[in-house]
Amino acid sequence: DDEYYIENDDFYDDCYDDYDDYDDDDEYYIEDDEDDDDEDDEDEDDDYGGNPYKDFSSFFECDNNLNCDAAGLLDVMKAPCLMSGGVLYSVDFDLTCQAGDNQEMWNATNLPLCLGRSCDVNGKVDDAYHYCAPTDETLNFEYNIEQVESMVTDECFYEGALISEEAGTGDPGYIWEYIEDADDYLYDTICTFSYDTSSNLNEVCDFEPLHRRFKGACEAEGGKLYQYSHSFSVTTDEGNMEFVSSLDIPLCVASSCDAETIFESVVTGLWEFYLDGDFGNNVYSNYTLDSYNPILEVDTSPTPMPTEYVYTCEEDTERIGLFSKGVGYIYKDFSSLIECDDVSCDNSGVLEEFMVPCQFRGGVMYSVNIDSNCIDKVFEEKNIPVCLGPSCSVSEWIDKILLQLDDPETCSYESNVEEMELTFSDECHDDFGTLSEAAGYGDPRHVFEYMSNGFLYDTVCSIATDIVNGTFETFETCDFESMIEVFQGPCEEEGGLMYTYTYALELN
Repeated sequence: DDEYYIENDDFYDDCYDDYDDYDDDDEYYIEDDEDDDDEDDEDEDDDYGGNPYKDFSSFFECDNNLNCDAAGLLDVMKAPCLMSGGVLYSVDFDLTCQAGDNQEMWNATNLPLCLGRSCDVNGKVDDAYHYCAPTDETLNFEYNIEQVESMVTDECFYEGALISEEAGTGDPGYIWEYIEDADDYLYDTICTFSYDTSSNLNEVCDFEPLHRRFKGACEAEGGKLYQYSHSFSVTTDEGNMEFVSSLDIPLCVASSCDAETIFESVVTGLWEFYLDGDFGNNVYSNYTLDSYNPILEVDTSPTPMPTEYVYTCEEDTERIGLFSKGVGYIYKDFSSLIECDDVSCDNSGVLEEFMVPCQFRGGVMYSVNIDSNCIDKVFEEKNIPVCLGPSCSVSEWIDKILLQLDDPETCSYESNVEEMELTFSDECHDDFGTLSEAAGYGDPRHVFEYMSNGFLYDTVCSIATDIVNGTFETFETCDFESMIEVFQGPCEEEGGLMYTYTYALELN
């Protein structure tokens, strides 16, 4: 279907790349490999909260003659195979191996085989289920393959696969990656922990504050943002009980998908696979999809920062990426902006250049003058740009600098400091802190971070070359018009106004 086919070679891997994706992506691929080292075993703990060594024995029915029916496992594999981008097949086979004087006969039905969409299933069946040892003689190997009907239509699958991370993707597991990749502040804002009178741990995570992060982008991409809640319990190997409730989890559902199927079949099936069963050290049980419904409105009011996350000066400065003499391209040559003579240097040009980037990073800009009175020389350093985190004391910073410089036997130092006025108003400056990532933060750099994905970059930008006056030149043109709708909805919902601008530059 050309409407959903992306003509980009990087998007469609061959079968081996597709198959390798399962091995690399521990969220979906489960394999008990006894040769894995401890580091690999640790990596295989997947993001969905499960464990790669789940006991699937209850999903098989086998007799003493190695006749097995895996219909139960085939059923629970439907959702995780679909969400990994795979195609699920049902395999029946008969196999007879001659090992010396002994014959071993295997008969199995409804074995699940989840493959990448570009794979030749016949070749993979031989790899997966031909159990005869290399030294054995294969007397018989016959199999039958049937593709299992997908839980969703192809249109729904491809639309869901194209939902971007800005919209939360169409993957129920992405939201957990999102909060794990963020700092502890986000996790601690969403989740709370308590113990009941029986010392059982209760974990409650409320994802409602993240709705505004994804709603605008989801709708701009043609989807509808839903919220769902689920719960389950865990019995640890020490016999302790944990009760987990996740409330109002956001999920962007493609317009061609049926919400009832997505939540009651796909989401429920996926989480039952990862959050229900015996995982060795822990037993997960009682998984329940409690509710699901579309998100009609979002709360756009800013979330106050808890008092325990008021940073120290060092943490504050490191957090927003500031440096004592400016921000941004720390290796840029600023010498042309500094005017010096034998007795002084004036840094006014550097100070002016640092004003805006300092404020965009949430810093406070200061101008510092230091007079050095030494036995052999008197020197004045004027308008030194100092960008500090808002929790910092500039006087303490100057004292530390002077302490490093001071040589009481040969020099004495005097200093004065001036806090620079904001380039834009206090109200405008404060508003930057309330704009979400979905709205672009109000930061001109964010759109370039957003399009750093290779496929999106190739869609937005084109490159041409030419020889001009005997010089080989490259011309790069990027047109962001297609991305306006991604940010405009969230921007306006959060009280902003979306603008576009155009610029050009030359790089030698």
